[in-house]
Amino acid sequence: MSRFQEAVFDAIGLGTRIEQLAQRAGAVETLAKRAGISRAVVYNYIAGKSVPSLERALVLARAGGVSIEWLATGEEIGGKDATFAGGAVRKSAAAVNTGLLRVVLQGVEEGLALARRTMSPKKRAELVARLYEQYSDDPKRAEVGKVIALVRAAA
Repeated sequence: MSRFQEAVFDAIGLGTRIEQLAQRAGAVETLAKRAGISRAVVYNYIAGKSVPSLERALVLARAGGVSIEWLATGEEIGGKDATFAGGAVRKSAAAVNTGLLRVVLQGVEEGLALARRTMSPKKRAELVARLYEQYSDDPKRAEVGKVIALVRAAA
Protein backbone atom coordinates (compact mmCIF):
# COMPACT_ATOMS: atom_id res chain seq x y z
CA MET A 1 0.00 0.00 0.00
CA SER A 2 1.41 3.40 -0.94
CA ARG A 3 2.00 6.27 1.48
CA PHE A 4 -0.91 8.15 -0.13
CA GLN A 5 -3.29 5.20 0.28
CA GLU A 6 -2.26 4.85 3.92
CA ALA A 7 -3.02 8.54 4.43
CA VAL A 8 -6.41 8.27 2.75
CA PHE A 9 -7.38 5.15 4.69
CA ASP A 10 -6.62 6.81 8.03
CA ALA A 11 -10.15 8.12 8.41
CA ILE A 12 -10.40 7.01 12.05
CA GLY A 13 -7.18 8.81 12.92
CA LEU A 14 -8.44 11.85 11.04
CA GLY A 15 -11.37 12.17 13.43
CA THR A 16 -9.04 11.91 16.39
CA ARG A 17 -6.75 14.60 14.96
CA ILE A 18 -9.71 16.91 14.30
CA GLU A 19 -10.78 16.34 17.89
CA GLN A 20 -7.24 17.31 19.00
CA LEU A 21 -7.53 20.52 16.96
CA ALA A 22 -10.86 21.28 18.66
CA GLN A 23 -9.32 20.69 22.09
CA ARG A 24 -6.39 22.93 21.17
CA ALA A 25 -8.85 25.63 20.04
CA GLY A 26 -10.72 25.30 23.32
CA ALA A 27 -13.94 23.79 21.91
CA VAL A 28 -15.46 22.28 18.79
CA GLU A 29 -17.49 25.46 18.38
CA THR A 30 -14.31 27.59 18.33
CA LEU A 31 -12.63 25.41 15.69
CA ALA A 32 -15.82 25.37 13.61
CA LYS A 33 -16.11 29.16 13.79
CA ARG A 34 -12.47 29.65 12.79
CA ALA A 35 -12.94 27.25 9.87
CA GLY A 36 -16.27 28.78 8.82
CA ILE A 37 -18.17 25.51 9.04
CA SER A 38 -20.92 24.32 11.36
CA ARG A 39 -20.11 22.57 14.61
CA ALA A 40 -22.39 19.69 13.55
CA VAL A 41 -20.13 19.08 10.54
CA VAL A 42 -17.04 19.09 12.78
CA TYR A 43 -18.74 16.63 15.17
CA ASN A 44 -19.52 14.35 12.19
CA TYR A 45 -15.84 14.43 11.15
CA ILE A 46 -14.75 13.61 14.70
CA ALA A 47 -17.23 10.73 14.91
CA GLY A 48 -16.16 9.39 11.51
CA LYS A 49 -19.66 9.81 10.09
CA SER A 50 -18.23 11.81 7.21
CA VAL A 51 -14.84 12.74 5.78
CA PRO A 52 -13.98 16.33 4.87
CA SER A 53 -13.35 17.27 1.27
CA LEU A 54 -9.85 18.44 0.42
CA GLU A 55 -10.99 22.05 0.61
CA ARG A 56 -12.55 21.57 4.05
CA ALA A 57 -9.49 19.66 5.28
CA LEU A 58 -7.29 22.55 4.17
CA VAL A 59 -9.54 25.04 5.98
CA LEU A 60 -9.54 22.90 9.14
CA ALA A 61 -5.75 22.57 9.05
CA ARG A 62 -5.33 26.32 8.66
CA ALA A 63 -7.88 27.04 11.40
CA GLY A 64 -6.06 24.65 13.73
CA GLY A 65 -2.59 25.92 12.84
CA VAL A 66 -1.31 22.59 11.49
CA SER A 67 -0.18 21.27 8.12
CA ILE A 68 -2.56 19.41 5.85
CA GLU A 69 -0.09 16.53 5.92
CA TRP A 70 -0.37 16.24 9.70
CA LEU A 71 -4.14 16.43 9.55
CA ALA A 72 -4.24 13.69 6.88
CA THR A 73 -1.54 11.37 8.26
CA GLY A 74 -0.54 12.39 11.78
CA GLU A 75 3.07 12.03 10.70
CA GLU A 76 6.12 14.24 10.91
CA ILE A 77 9.33 14.16 8.89
CA GLY A 78 10.78 10.67 9.02
CA GLY A 79 7.39 8.97 9.28
CA LYS A 80 7.05 9.19 13.08
CA ASP A 81 3.79 10.02 14.77
CA ALA A 82 3.37 13.74 15.24
CA THR A 83 2.30 15.04 18.59
CA PHE A 84 1.35 18.37 20.03
CA ALA A 85 4.57 19.72 21.50
CA GLY A 86 4.27 22.97 23.38
CA GLY A 87 0.99 23.75 21.60
CA ALA A 88 2.45 23.16 18.14
CA VAL A 89 2.32 20.21 15.81
CA ARG A 90 5.40 19.07 13.98
CA LYS A 91 4.74 19.21 10.27
CA SER A 92 5.01 16.29 7.88
CA ALA A 93 7.02 16.27 4.69
CA ALA A 94 4.60 13.99 2.84
CA ALA A 95 4.48 15.09 -0.77
CA VAL A 96 0.95 15.11 -2.15
CA ASN A 97 0.12 16.83 -5.42
CA THR A 98 -2.86 18.85 -4.19
CA GLY A 99 -3.83 19.91 -7.71
CA LEU A 100 -4.08 16.29 -8.83
CA LEU A 101 -5.85 15.33 -5.62
CA ARG A 102 -8.38 18.13 -6.17
CA VAL A 103 -9.11 16.88 -9.72
CA VAL A 104 -9.54 13.29 -8.52
CA LEU A 105 -11.75 14.24 -5.57
CA GLN A 106 -13.93 16.50 -7.69
CA GLY A 107 -14.26 13.82 -10.37
CA VAL A 108 -15.21 11.14 -7.85
CA GLU A 109 -17.78 13.36 -6.11
CA GLU A 110 -19.35 14.55 -9.37
CA GLY A 111 -19.25 11.05 -10.92
CA LEU A 112 -21.04 9.53 -7.95
CA ALA A 113 -23.61 12.33 -7.97
CA LEU A 114 -24.27 11.92 -11.70
CA ALA A 115 -24.57 8.14 -11.29
CA ARG A 116 -26.85 8.75 -8.29
CA ARG A 117 -24.74 6.41 -6.22
CA THR A 118 -23.36 6.63 -2.72
CA MET A 119 -20.22 5.08 -1.36
CA SER A 120 -18.93 4.61 2.16
CA PRO A 121 -16.07 6.92 3.13
CA LYS A 122 -13.68 3.94 3.18
CA LYS A 123 -14.65 2.80 -0.34
CA ARG A 124 -14.54 6.40 -1.60
CA ALA A 125 -11.07 6.79 -0.10
CA GLU A 126 -9.91 3.60 -1.81
CA LEU A 127 -11.26 4.82 -5.14
CA VAL A 128 -9.60 8.22 -4.74
CA ALA A 129 -6.30 6.57 -3.80
CA ARG A 130 -6.36 4.26 -6.81
CA LEU A 131 -7.26 7.04 -9.24
CA TYR A 132 -4.63 9.33 -7.71
CA GLU A 133 -1.98 6.66 -8.19
CA GLN A 134 -3.19 6.00 -11.74
CA TYR A 135 -2.62 9.62 -12.67
CA SER A 136 0.38 10.38 -10.45
CA ASP A 137 2.90 9.29 -13.09
CA ASP A 138 1.56 11.92 -15.49
CA PRO A 139 -0.74 14.39 -13.65
CA LYS A 140 -1.34 16.34 -16.88
CA ARG A 141 -3.51 13.43 -18.09
CA ALA A 142 -5.88 13.91 -15.17
CA GLU A 143 -9.01 15.80 -16.10
CA VAL A 144 -12.20 16.03 -14.08
CA GLY A 145 -14.23 14.84 -17.08
CA LYS A 146 -12.13 11.68 -17.46
CA VAL A 147 -12.42 10.87 -13.76
CA ILE A 148 -16.20 11.46 -13.86
CA ALA A 149 -16.50 9.07 -16.84
CA LEU A 150 -14.49 6.38 -15.04
CA VAL A 151 -16.55 6.70 -11.85
CA ARG A 152 -19.85 6.63 -13.73
CA ALA A 153 -18.77 3.54 -15.66
CA ALA A 154 -17.74 1.77 -12.46
CA ALA A 155 -20.82 2.78 -10.49
